[in-house]
Amino acid sequence: MRHHAGQVALPGGRIEPTDRDGVEAAFREAHEEIGLEGRRLCPLGSLPSYLTGSGYRVQPVVALVKEELDLHRDLQPDPNEVASIFEVPLSFIFDPSNHRRHYWHAPEGLRPFYSMPWICDRSDAMRFSDTEALTRVCQHSLSREFFIWGATAAMLRNFYHLLYAHRDLFPIEA
Repeated sequence: MRHHAGQVALPGGRIEPTDRDGVEAAFREAHEEIGLEGRRLCPLGSLPSYLTGSGYRVQPVVALVKEELDLHRDLQPDPNEVASIFEVPLSFIFDPSNHRRHYWHAPEGLRPFYSMPWICDRSDAMRFSDTEALTRVCQHSLSREFFIWGATAAMLRNFYHLLYAHRDLFPIEA
C-alpha cells in the first residue's frame, strides 16, 4: 500500500464500476484482502462517512458474520496487502476506558487522534469470555501488540457511540 502502510486497518478500498453499491464494494474488498467470502456476511448498515486527515472519505459498512469463522483456517490474507489478521472482542471496543485521545503537532497545528491499543496476552484472555478463541488468535498472529489508531480507531469509536446511543435496543456489555 502506498498510503498508510504498516497501520492496523479494516478491509476497504474504492467502489469499482462493477460494484452495485458500497456494501458490494466492502464485501468485495474483504474477500480480496482477507479472503472473507460475502456469502458469510449479513449487511447491517453503514456508519456515518468519515473523512481522514489524509483526505480520504470512508463509508464504513457494518456486517454480521453469519457463521462461526476461524481466522486462520477460513481466511486467506493477500500477502501484498495484509501482514496479519486479528480480532478484538467487542467488549474491548465498547469499553470507553480503552479509547485514548492523543495530539499530534502537524504543520497546520495541533491535531487530535484516537487509539485503542490492543495487547493480546494471557491476562487479556482471562478478561474475556471466549478465552480459547482469543488465545488461538494470539498464538497465530505475527505480533501480540496491535496499535489501533487514527481513522480505524475513530470509526470503531463512532460505532461504539452509535450503539451506545441506542443501548436500549442493543445492550452493550463491557
